Amino acid sequence: MSFTSDKNELRRILNSHKIGECTTEEETAFITVFFRLYHPDWYNKTQGLMQVVTYKIKAETKHRSDGRCFWLILENGAEEDIGFRILNAHPADKEQYMRKNIAAACRTAVKQPSINPFRDNILKKFKEGLPVYSDLSGKPILDKGDFHIDHYDLTFEDLVEKWIEIKGMKYLYQRINMNDHMSTITKFVDENLVEEFVQYHDQHTHLRVVTKEENLSLLKKNKKSVCQIK
Repeated sequence: MSFTSDKNELRRILNSHKIGECTTEEETAFITVFFRLYHPDWYNKTQGLMQVVTYKIKAETKHRSDGRCFWLILENGAEEDIGFRILNAHPADKEQYMRKNIAAACRTAVKQPSINPFRDNILKKFKEGLPVYSDLSGKPILDKGDFHIDHYDLTFEDLVEKWIEIKGMKYLYQRINMNDHMSTITKFVDENLVEEFVQYHDQHTHLRVVTKEENLSLLKKNKKSVCQIK
């Protein structure tokens, strides 16, 4: 299959559903693989590592004059519109594209062993009615929708950059499941590499809980990248 024929198939799927309908499991896998390879905003739309559950066809969009567009539904319930008019067979900045996918694979690597246990501990406190305070300011966090998880000492982006310097960009990119048509998550296929990055992550950066406001305003003024869990 070629980029053009696959894009035509994407258009066919979009037009084969009624507004409000969701794609089938097979269609979801196909669309995700295609977007991962060719959509310049894929990394941002999926928040770096979120599993795509399905795609919904909606009318509310800026991308098409007839108001028909894919909206991806993420595992955390978030919905993001994602147009296909800006799909590009050859990313304008190949190096940036590779970096973003390596960062996504790195996030996937640390999600289960490092990020989730930290997040679950915070959620447990909310469930038990225990106080939760920002590690940055000491402000109380009153609801589970108001906390984000932040990397400090080293931002996650800085950590990934150092990892790329150590391992090599091409080496890491070649070990990402970019051609895996059955997976909707960007990840490393080498388990030893996964374990190696988890150890590197845990040794060189730390996690803290902050308020949503702190993460989106104060911290982002001083940092290029944060790891946020909504």
